Amino acid sequence: MSTMLWSVGVSALLPVAATAAICPAFQSGDLLKVTGRPAIYAVDSNGKVLYFPSGDEFKSWNTGETYGGYTAVDQACYDSLPVPAMAPMGVNFRPGSFIVKRASSDQLYVVEPGNKLAKITAAAADALYGTTRKTFTVADVFWTNYPSANRGADITEAKVHPGMLVSNADKTWYVDDNSTLHEVTPSGMTANRFKAAFVRPVTSAMITGLSTGDTYSALVPALSDRTQTGGASSTIPPTGGGALSVALDATNPAGGNLADSTALNPVLKVSLRAGSADVKVTGLTVTKSGFLANTAVSGIEVVDSSGLRHGSVASSINADNQVTLIFSGDPIVVRANGSEVATVRVNLGSVITNGTLRFSLASASAVQTEGNGSVSGSFPVTGNEFIVYDGGNAVAAVKLDTVQVHNNATLNVDDVNQQDLAKFTLQETTSKEKVLVKEWTLYNNGTAADSDLKDFQLVAQDSTVLSTAQQVNKNIRFVLATPYEIDKGLTKTFTVRGKIINGAARTIQLVTYNNYDVVVTGQTTGANLLPAVGSTDTTYPIGDATNNNKVTVGSGTTSFNKDTTSPTAAITPGSSNVVLAKYYAKPTGENMELRTIAMGVVTGTASVFTGSLTVRVNGASVAVLTPTDIANHATTLTSVTLSTYPTLVAGQNNYVTVEGNISSSATNGATTTVYMDLTQVRRLITNDIMDPGVGIVASNQLTIQAAALRVTNLALPVAQSVVAGTSNKELANIELNAGVVSSGEDVKVTSIIISQTKTAGAVTDFGNLVLYDAAGNALPTTGSTSNGAASTTFTFVSPVIVPKTGSVVLKLRGDVLAGSGAHTFAVDDADNHVASVGKDTGNEIDETAGSGVGQGMTVVSSGYLTLSMVSGVGGSPSTDQLVTPGQTNVAVFAFKLTAQNEPIKLTTLRLMASGTAWSSVNNLTNIRLYRNSETNSFASATQMSTGPGTNTSTVFTWTATDNLLPDAVQPGTSVTIYVKADIGVANQVKLGEGFQFGISSTSTTNIVAKGASSNATLDNNNTTVLSGAPLLATGLTYIAPFQVLATADAPTAGSSATQAIIAGTQLARIKIMNNGSSKVTISGIQFTDSGSHTGTTTSYTLKYSSQNSTDYTANTASSTAWASGGAGDSVNFSNLGAHSGTFDIDGGSYRFVTVSIQGLGPTSAGTSGDNWQLSIASLGHITYSVAESDLGYDGNLSGGLAGSISSLKADGKPQMGTLVKS
Repeated sequence: MSTMLWSVGVSALLPVAATAAICPAFQSGDLLKVTGRPAIYAVDSNGKVLYFPSGDEFKSWNTGETYGGYTAVDQACYDSLPVPAMAPMGVNFRPGSFIVKRASSDQLYVVEPGNKLAKITAAAADALYGTTRKTFTVADVFWTNYPSANRGADITEAKVHPGMLVSNADKTWYVDDNSTLHEVTPSGMTANRFKAAFVRPVTSAMITGLSTGDTYSALVPALSDRTQTGGASSTIPPTGGGALSVALDATNPAGGNLADSTALNPVLKVSLRAGSADVKVTGLTVTKSGFLANTAVSGIEVVDSSGLRHGSVASSINADNQVTLIFSGDPIVVRANGSEVATVRVNLGSVITNGTLRFSLASASAVQTEGNGSVSGSFPVTGNEFIVYDGGNAVAAVKLDTVQVHNNATLNVDDVNQQDLAKFTLQETTSKEKVLVKEWTLYNNGTAADSDLKDFQLVAQDSTVLSTAQQVNKNIRFVLATPYEIDKGLTKTFTVRGKIINGAARTIQLVTYNNYDVVVTGQTTGANLLPAVGSTDTTYPIGDATNNNKVTVGSGTTSFNKDTTSPTAAITPGSSNVVLAKYYAKPTGENMELRTIAMGVVTGTASVFTGSLTVRVNGASVAVLTPTDIANHATTLTSVTLSTYPTLVAGQNNYVTVEGNISSSATNGATTTVYMDLTQVRRLITNDIMDPGVGIVASNQLTIQAAALRVTNLALPVAQSVVAGTSNKELANIELNAGVVSSGEDVKVTSIIISQTKTAGAVTDFGNLVLYDAAGNALPTTGSTSNGAASTTFTFVSPVIVPKTGSVVLKLRGDVLAGSGAHTFAVDDADNHVASVGKDTGNEIDETAGSGVGQGMTVVSSGYLTLSMVSGVGGSPSTDQLVTPGQTNVAVFAFKLTAQNEPIKLTTLRLMASGTAWSSVNNLTNIRLYRNSETNSFASATQMSTGPGTNTSTVFTWTATDNLLPDAVQPGTSVTIYVKADIGVANQVKLGEGFQFGISSTSTTNIVAKGASSNATLDNNNTTVLSGAPLLATGLTYIAPFQVLATADAPTAGSSATQAIIAGTQLARIKIMNNGSSKVTISGIQFTDSGSHTGTTTSYTLKYSSQNSTDYTANTASSTAWASGGAGDSVNFSNLGAHSGTFDIDGGSYRFVTVSIQGLGPTSAGTSGDNWQLSIASLGHITYSVAESDLGYDGNLSGGLAGSISSLKADGKPQMGTLVKS
């Protein structure tokens, strides 16, 4: 819906008082618009102003699709106008134009005279307005414009209603308030602004019983009254004007020289200043003086300060040397206490004898204002004198001429492609300067309406599209975004193209009406030029000769095709009013009356149809046929004369449908195809009868397909054990599938019998059986299904509907009450245990069975709980790691609980932290247990207790009467428990101790669970229901005072270099950084050699740099004995103290450590290809010690600071590149 009010807002519909507003008089029926705002308003019969809610309401009252016909007013004027005190406040859709509905309801309405609505059924709307009708939704805020007390009789059948325009028997009729028919002549259509698109073709049955009244051939005020308030006349009087002072403007052009044959020359500028109220200047009387002949002035116009012309261009000056320029329809508005500038511009003719001219406003009466306000000033207000010379020596000149494209030719409607409509030439004739084409306005001198043509193009001779435009009030105005250049002395040809979309027998002739309709400017002088005439057309308008570019829109043609919505789905035996085929006929150029068709229906069997076949055009029946009378053939068709002649509206799809009734005994798999040809139409403008020549068009082949259903016992849920006491257990899934068997219609299932088989126990072990749909909704049944039985019948209160292209899955749930053995639930006999029929036809169905016999549910006494380790990020450490005193949120352990058969509750859990040296319960604090990814712990402990063993473990046990966890562990949904802890602070922990968390066994000391349904205890006394322990994290966590970190330096990790390998060759260099604040002593370094130099024995030297220095080998720490060269060999300096090779690193400092070849041999000096690749493979392969006195606290809890903490592990596992012996 096009909008007019969105940028205004509803508040703008309520004018407020304004002072000194200047308004013209308005009559009922007038339109007005506020300058600069989009909304248009109408004056009603009571002299009140109503708004148009949108452009669609506005255009429903006009013959065209454009906006116009209004008087422009300023905001102050509008604000002073009266508005209605009660609904309607706005203009509604024209009666009979569209179906409407409220935004908050699906009820359809028609619009009747007097702003009245009447309810209409969808079927009646389809019949009267067509199946392709447009329905407009009216917003609730505008619905009140149709008063609720103003309602017509409901329309429930295909009978015309008041306000409609209809066509029947070659005439157009209007249905008045009393349901009387009035013939509307073409002149009556024009006078009352009736739109041809609203003329609805109707059958005689739709108007049966209606009387006829007088003919409408002229204006009927009540019909054309947009406000529907009675059509009476009322006047809104004008409001008075204000004071206006006039003076010569400071920018008045200085006198000078003007060249002849130029245009738009400014000769006078006057300043208009308003007093305390707005003033509208509606005209100027300009006086010419000087020696130049009046006839030398070919045009005079007035423009405002923005260059906008007001009024028309005057072409002559009278004998009193005056010309009056009237522009009351488009006044120059001077705002209160503001000013405006009016400029008088003149066009000068050619071949002028030199002379002078000057223009002035002789007196106050030379300035006309709306409301006749006072005008003051020092009169006369006179401009400067200009001398007019022959401009031939400098100013360009142009000639305009026409080029014949058509000579009374005929062009057919083509709404897709542009067609050449006219050609013109522009020639620069003086070779003085280049010229620029800036604008070009053409006038359609033919009879084609604005709505017949669209998408005009102005095309240069090199096929460049210079501008595009639409026809408005028969004018086509091209404004060139980039001026088009014509070089000196050259001629350029311009082609005008457009699309013809309607208008059979109407004419098109595009002309340049006035010489000032082409804006051409000299590039050097800037002079605006008036094109002279050429040699082909020697007078303006250019191009209006009867044999020049005048074309007639050809008689209409039509296309006929199968519509994309023509049915393709199978049809069901016994179905009624089935659409067998859908076509569309689209005339172009003119409306056509369809008279005869030819039709064939190929079925291959005579038993497909029962009753009659109906042909409809736009929903209205035009032929009722006996199937046996129609040819069973695709090419030799039966001719059918229609019972009524429907009008096929040009430019839109008119739908032709064929409907039939299918015999209930129609053979399954039989097919039917409709073949149709349009064989005779009457063209309503051309007024001839002809075969449109569209040819035979086939519908889609439709197959007779009875309703069908396949019943399958699905493989889910899988066979499983279930615990007695379980409620609402899913026992079986039954699929009802109509799509897989190509059902011809939806299927209605009324009952299902589900059988129970068992290997042990009783059928009553299961009870409270309920079927659910896929959304989890229980399906109510007419009888009880609470007691288990060998077969249970589910008779549905509301039948289950299975779509013909899809399936429905029903889930059987029930309670496990007691017993043993495997119980299977299934539909054993699809045909006899499922009752179903076709949803629409009611035909019984022989159901078929799919694969599947159901899954056994074995009753057991209790569930099962499995424990498993969870490693990775945030889980149980899989490799050794280091922590420091006071570190928080350390991930120490994670394990998974998996339940089977029933939900499981956890009642006892004991966790153990153990290690070869792990004695202090203060090492760990704030132990917390988390479920899955939850951020709040469900259990915690401040510290652990001493566990079994001597200084090797600590433990903590959590117990609960019902469940440690927030909820039971559900079968199919495992629960992961994450354990986090904080490391004790300095003076509480034992540095160097390491631990690993775990569950040591499934003993009742460590873990106990119970079934949520069975309440059975799950512990090590019943190992068949609890398994998985012991669980123990594979990585140990060691407590270090701070971080001492080793990183690779050379060769670069991943690199490989071939070089000479001799004594002294450096194989690897690492950097050891002491990130703590206390001095450490490096006591051992062990490298791993991943290279290969088998047969070559090697001895190595370990050297280290000065502290914080790159003198890499300044100090020797140790050397090794000869070592063999197998991959994985250890280059071991783990006991530097034995060689007096320990070295210190102060807090915050570093040293480089280098391993070099000491010697190769003694039995072999190595071979080419031998290689060495060293790394620190594991945490703890670099060890160090630290004095407690340096730490400043008791690191081993000995009670003093005299000791030293040894065998502490450095962090980092650097890996170096490979060196290869050349």
